[in-house]
Amino acid sequence: MSHGGTRVDDELEDYLRGVDASNIDALDIPVDLAASTQWDTMVIQRRDRILGGMLRNLIARTKAHVPFYEQVWRNIPPLPLIQDIGDLSSIPLVSKDSVAGTGSPDRNGITGFRARLLADPSLLVPKNLEEVIQRQEAANPDYKAILKKYGGRRVLDFSSGGSQGRGTITRLSYLTVEMEAYALVRALRMNGFKKGQPIACFYNDTHKGGLQLERAAQIMEMPFYSKRKIFDDLIIDTTLGKDVLGFQTLMAEGESDLANEKYGRGVRRGIREYIRSKKIEVIESVQPPAAYLRQNQKGSALAFMSLFEEDPSAFDSVRHVFLTGFSVPRSAYEILRERGIAVSTTWGSSEAMALATHPFSAGEDVNNLIATPFPTVGGVFWYREREGNPRLVPAIEGYEGILLVTSLVGAGSTYIQYRIGDKAVCTERGYRGIERSNINDIAGSCASDALGV
Repeated sequence: MSHGGTRVDDELEDYLRGVDASNIDALDIPVDLAASTQWDTMVIQRRDRILGGMLRNLIARTKAHVPFYEQVWRNIPPLPLIQDIGDLSSIPLVSKDSVAGTGSPDRNGITGFRARLLADPSLLVPKNLEEVIQRQEAANPDYKAILKKYGGRRVLDFSSGGSQGRGTITRLSYLTVEMEAYALVRALRMNGFKKGQPIACFYNDTHKGGLQLERAAQIMEMPFYSKRKIFDDLIIDTTLGKDVLGFQTLMAEGESDLANEKYGRGVRRGIREYIRSKKIEVIESVQPPAAYLRQNQKGSALAFMSLFEEDPSAFDSVRHVFLTGFSVPRSAYEILRERGIAVSTTWGSSEAMALATHPFSAGEDVNNLIATPFPTVGGVFWYREREGNPRLVPAIEGYEGILLVTSLVGAGSTYIQYRIGDKAVCTERGYRGIERSNINDIAGSCASDALGV
């Protein structure tokens, strides 16, 4: 299995020539082909037809085998009418949480499925998941080697943060996670990541984002220093070990404010010395906006700019800072760029990874994102209830709407036209200014873990 840029592009074209490209099922695509830049550069009309075929096959499988959609899909179009990925607008949205103000006395509006999913984590999972995984394995002759990388786990569970901390489970096949990791490789290469650059990552591998960032680094042959390794090394090798242990103990006890007050400065100093000693070139971290910090000042012990501004000289080796979890504050990326440090971001979630990214070609605003349309696709929509019939209208370019995401694989928890709770401005090539509906509601998320809250 190869993953070099030009070579994998050729392999995708070879694959497409050998099949009916308008009727592909994503289960049958080798996972490493998600790294091909052809997904982003091919003629849009051709790509939309290819993705439309995947959508049609996904809907057919989902309607037959996934309990939730068997129950809620009543008026979706007949399968032959689904020809193009733009036909997503004819599929009703689903939402983890209900939306107040929608519906009417005689008709439900947007009704959430969180309570049902908490009661039954298999609600969104196909009943024939074993058959689905076997089909994925047939498309990947080296699946046994991939399986070893995931510790022999054929199905992985990830917790998704949510309202009032009531996280839900996203359950995925290991080959879906691997395909998403290759899609992340594609995004990171677009952002400017390069083979051989040492990475310090402040996301834990217990979260999907942290796991996939580490896997992407392995694929790209970039030395990887996880938050776990950094802390373990600091405990063993430095005089700051007592601060790190004290910080970890209080964090485990839920005392994040006290952890930062007593040990935060020492921990940050230890991290900076580690970055300096390892000559780290890429940092993967989180920087919340001012509105979040005003409400959580003591909780954000590891916010990136807190690390940086206490001693910028420790970052002389750093060439690239990758900030996710929130839209990147303008003040942060302007300060970093003044020191010659590139800044980028990629948008994803436990439910749907690598939806959009910020390559150099996207301009000065780090939050101007280019869509990365495989294996996750998204769209900005307006939700309408005129005449009592809920419907979705694609947002006009330059206008804000709700962001809906669809994973085209469906080998595990299946999200189709899923309202993730974010809003965004529709642009010609993707999205601008993706924002959380509630920036303070990050309990259980990858961002909260990276911040040390």
